[in-house]
Amino acid sequence: MVLFGATEERLKQLSRLAFIVSIFLSAFLLFLIQPIIGRVLLTLYGGTPAVWNTCMVCFQALLMAGYAYAHWSLDALGPRRQAVLHTALLIISLFVLPFTLPVLSGSIESPVLSIIAALLLTIGLPFGLLASNSSLVQRWYSLSQSGDPFALYAVSNGGSLLALLGYPLLFEPAFGLSMGWRVWAGLYLCFLGASVLCIVLLSRAQRGKQIQPAGEQTDEDVAAPDRHQRLAWTFRAAVASSLLLSVTMKITTDVASAPILWAIPLSLYLITFIIAFSPGIRIPRKITATFTAIGIAWALATFLYAFSLPIWLTLGLFLSLVFFGCLLCHADLADARPSPRYLTQFYLWLSIGGALGGIFNSLVAPLVFNSLLELPITLLALAFLIHARGGYLSRFPMPRMRSAGTYMPAITVIATLCVTAALIYRARGTHLVAVGSSNIYTDLMFLIPLGMVLFGLVLARHAGQFEIVILCLLIYAVAGFHGSDKVVAEERSFFGIMRVIDTRSARVFVHGTTLHGSQWRDSERSLSLSSYYHPSGPFGDVLPTRTARAEVGVVGLGVGSLAALGEPGQTITFFEIDPMVETLARRHFTYLRDARAKTIVQIGDGRLFLQQVPDQAFELLILDAFSSDAIPTHLLTREALNLYLRKVKPGGVVMAHISNRHVDMTRVFRAWSAAEQLPVVLFIYEPTPSDMDEGATPSHAVAIAPHPSTLQKMVSGGKWKWLPPGRSVEWTDDRIDLLATFGTVSSQ
Repeated sequence: MVLFGATEERLKQLSRLAFIVSIFLSAFLLFLIQPIIGRVLLTLYGGTPAVWNTCMVCFQALLMAGYAYAHWSLDALGPRRQAVLHTALLIISLFVLPFTLPVLSGSIESPVLSIIAALLLTIGLPFGLLASNSSLVQRWYSLSQSGDPFALYAVSNGGSLLALLGYPLLFEPAFGLSMGWRVWAGLYLCFLGASVLCIVLLSRAQRGKQIQPAGEQTDEDVAAPDRHQRLAWTFRAAVASSLLLSVTMKITTDVASAPILWAIPLSLYLITFIIAFSPGIRIPRKITATFTAIGIAWALATFLYAFSLPIWLTLGLFLSLVFFGCLLCHADLADARPSPRYLTQFYLWLSIGGALGGIFNSLVAPLVFNSLLELPITLLALAFLIHARGGYLSRFPMPRMRSAGTYMPAITVIATLCVTAALIYRARGTHLVAVGSSNIYTDLMFLIPLGMVLFGLVLARHAGQFEIVILCLLIYAVAGFHGSDKVVAEERSFFGIMRVIDTRSARVFVHGTTLHGSQWRDSERSLSLSSYYHPSGPFGDVLPTRTARAEVGVVGLGVGSLAALGEPGQTITFFEIDPMVETLARRHFTYLRDARAKTIVQIGDGRLFLQQVPDQAFELLILDAFSSDAIPTHLLTREALNLYLRKVKPGGVVMAHISNRHVDMTRVFRAWSAAEQLPVVLFIYEPTPSDMDEGATPSHAVAIAPHPSTLQKMVSGGKWKWLPPGRSVEWTDDRIDLLATFGTVSSQ
């Protein structure tokens, strides 16, 4: 038979090519739109790492809906009627282009529902159709071609991987956000054409009944997956999804919320799918399990101890955990895949597992846990899967009791846990433990859990005992036995994890893994500033020099330390996005209460608030809004900096606190300076020994002003220097290149 002049063999080749193009484009577009829309939402909802995790759970839910639609429509309607329905939905989806993302009102404390609603209203239908395409095309392929349809899953994941890596490295630098939407819409039209061609070719193959579906004799000959298999598929997919999101939350909290740090873990996640489902590619399970066990032990160690490692090493170790942990799950899923007859059901249960992992991390964990406990819980589940073989979770090979010595390692660990807990509680009760102290209690606190981690590695080959050790470490972390200082308060909001801790001499506020303010516990020094805010540092040099009735704006509250630098008659307005920060600052610190200046706290995103403030409202505007070491990139774009300049008086100053362990923000200000032809000054504060005795810590700050003469006066004081020449990276609302800022600040 001939169609459009094509021979039978050419028709088969055309059909195979159409299937490949359709599945590749759908995956490419699916994973290209995620960082695009995530970047837009970061600006609208405050730049927190939780924005991406919320997007991910919505994406996973839409993915599940797409797979459910594919499974239901094929089973209920059959290939021909399903093809008609699918064509109609593809045409309808064109009416939502171009996208306009609404900002919906919702809870300030947790805008999760607002973000999800905005995503559903905007990209819900196109995303769902793209999500359904992978399983649909594989099923169509099995109905019209000979060959393994699961091999197309590698093509799908290859398209996803190319989009994820291409967006931050090529797509965003080349097109930006505004043009990016148009390019995406054009590619969506190409996808629609390829899909319609697939449907035409499928209909022809069905009418001619050319080829029997691959791997299917009759429905009666193929055993349907039972509930144990479905549970195994779901659980493994959920663990892999939870591992991905937990590690992503960890690294974006400690570094920055940016597409590149979302894309890298997700890319590794997809690579493991490609490896697992590609014919001929196989990494021995022994190697995967070994490196997974090592990664679990190391990750638990970093959870128990705040190791200060180079950023490249931290990222490398966590990303290795994502790779080997997800590969363990996905390789087991590939081994347990069913006949093509149940292909759509297989992918549906995988998507349900992925959605459950996302719901646990993005919706349940922030409500239930005050810390990032979803990470060690996920590691425990992953440890369980190391020894779970085959498609049935019920085949967990627990060792039989042959002698009392069988469980001695686990018994030893549990006994050690109890002894350590008692010692630490005793130490806390007698105030013997303090930061920097060296005694038997702190030594035990540090060495025993670390020994448990190493001991767990020794037992990694033994099913049951390894899991017991990991469980004990999880209990150790949950109970807080690993902390030497008294935790006064620990809270978790949409914007991060916060702890208030009492050391021997001070009360400190920790956001994520970074100190963000402290106050002396002794009443005589309670208003004496320390850490970044020491009077000898950049804040003490700028704020007290303002006029007697100065209006000062501060983006970021912390514990309210800057209020202590204000003078009577001055007004300091803090813009804080997280209501929980204000609650902790007022409940556990006294800076706001005892301030001599008038203090006002406005809850909301600082940049959005400042857009409503009249121009030239402030004499000094301070940016101090970093959460942990994460950078709120939308606050430091060229457009944002120009906005801040409009809000200060002609003789005013905009000062930014840029202390960071991982990135050099002077590069962004250097590019802004070149673009706007305005100078920038830099203050690198290295405290003297006497300042360090008073609690001072090193800090870096830059300042800009509407008039260069204002900065000249600051430089003449000797502490501020003109920003020296060097590397520059331009950030705009349309384009942000985070990778180019990695480095350390230098005054040279």
